[in-house]
Amino acid sequence: MAHLMQRLRDDGNSFYSSADSLANISSHKSEGLLGPSDGARMPEITSPPESLNYTMTSDMGARGKAERNDKGFHTIVKTASIPVRLEKVKNGRKGSYMLRMDDDLQQLLSQSRLAGGVNVKKRNAKMSIGMLVLKDAANSYRNEGRIFGIDILSIMFQPNKLIDCLLADAIMFYGASLWCVSLQKAVKTGYIEWDKEGWVLQILWQGVYMWAIIEYTLYKEWSWIQTVFIVLHAHAMLMKQHSYAFYNGHLSGVLKRRNLLRGKVQQIRSLEASNPEDTDVENWHHNRTESTSSVGLGNLSSSRLAEVLNTDAEEMYTQQLEEFEKSLVVEIDNCDLELTSRVSGGTPVQYPDNLTWWNFLEYIHFPTAVYELAYPRQDSINWYCVVEKVIAVFGVLGIMIIVSQHYMWPVVMRANEMSNLPVGERLKEIPWVFIDLLFPLLVEFLMTWYLIWELILNLLGELTLFADRGFYGDWWNSTGWDVFARDWNKPVHNFLRRHVYHSSISSLRVSKKTAALITFLLSALFHELVMWAVFKKVRGYLM
Repeated sequence: MAHLMQRLRDDGNSFYSSADSLANISSHKSEGLLGPSDGARMPEITSPPESLNYTMTSDMGARGKAERNDKGFHTIVKTASIPVRLEKVKNGRKGSYMLRMDDDLQQLLSQSRLAGGVNVKKRNAKMSIGMLVLKDAANSYRNEGRIFGIDILSIMFQPNKLIDCLLADAIMFYGASLWCVSLQKAVKTGYIEWDKEGWVLQILWQGVYMWAIIEYTLYKEWSWIQTVFIVLHAHAMLMKQHSYAFYNGHLSGVLKRRNLLRGKVQQIRSLEASNPEDTDVENWHHNRTESTSSVGLGNLSSSRLAEVLNTDAEEMYTQQLEEFEKSLVVEIDNCDLELTSRVSGGTPVQYPDNLTWWNFLEYIHFPTAVYELAYPRQDSINWYCVVEKVIAVFGVLGIMIIVSQHYMWPVVMRANEMSNLPVGERLKEIPWVFIDLLFPLLVEFLMTWYLIWELILNLLGELTLFADRGFYGDWWNSTGWDVFARDWNKPVHNFLRRHVYHSSISSLRVSKKTAALITFLLSALFHELVMWAVFKKVRGYLM
């Protein structure tokens, strides 16, 4: 036993010291030392004879002692146990054992250790970038007498363009409610059929909406900062409007189906009330052999039954009619479930009660691109979190300005001067331009992502009491492009999955691979639209 303990200590995974050491073992899962969901594992170790079984326990710090029980098994005695066990490796070499723990404990310890590691990495990254930015700001102040370069700030904060941009954004943001809510109210009252002209009108509106915004940016000749801001916000509003319209349009069809089924049930019950006696089964079989048009339902005529079923009359006696009525009731209950949304601790919301101006205005302020009847909400605002996020927003913007001024602006100016050089000279300089831009572009990408998905979306979620904060996954651990595409931007991914991927499969009857291709192409098209609005040229970099 002492030999086994020494081997475990040599591996750096002493499992008898404390629960904290078990967390260290669990954290090695990402490094390949732990297996998948079947439990935490260590590298194979050589054990004493196969008849020995070891039970690992812990009292949160004390080592304990080894004892031999009456069956000859060795046990490390502790005051408090945790579910860790040593198991023989199947199909392994003789004397090979693995250390395992229960899935729940493994997941708990892995998350705890992972969260701690991520926090440490975040602090280190913030400190490194902060020191770099502080150095550049100090050099700028020593050489020019100001912390921020005047070039970037003059582009961002031109008063006339800034006010014009914010005013246009407010009109674009709140003006969408006039169309979206009015259209859905018309669908609810029956003036417009969603499955016929309703969805066509919505698609036309979305096209006009996007075209008008881009044309306005071209007309005003804004700089790229104002243009990117309003075009990206227009994209977000376009997704919100599409989700609101098409989800409520779908629910309008469910409501119509439920009302139709309720009418059928009432007709069936009225027929049953007027024909209380069942037809005997033998007569029903006799009538069926005589004529395929006979109803076999007592005195019920085939024409009256056809009115109930809205189809050709079939042979059906009263017991069958009752079973058919039960199936209709089940379908009605399913429709009611789809028309009603219930969240924990909240009031159930049912379509079409959600078609109000306040509901839409509240929805467009939520940090989500997918419309639901109800969302999980928190009870109060954490104002400490709000202040923290606001300060961080201005801090990150300051970092982005300094990086742009000191690391990107000089390279861009040098690239503009290269336009007068011969083609051969330009080709020699282009690789050096790319190299000079690699680091600042990486920093700007990370800062932009952190600004939007960590700060702004969480700030909006806190101010609107929006409790679902799953805005991103651990995309930095992605093992493939598909994983990265899912995790780095969860709100847009959820929108594309529901309204493009699944809609392509259900509406266009295409395969999953084709639906995925359509989804990626549409996403690339909208990203390319942003680049065209900025540079006024179609490059195809993102297609």
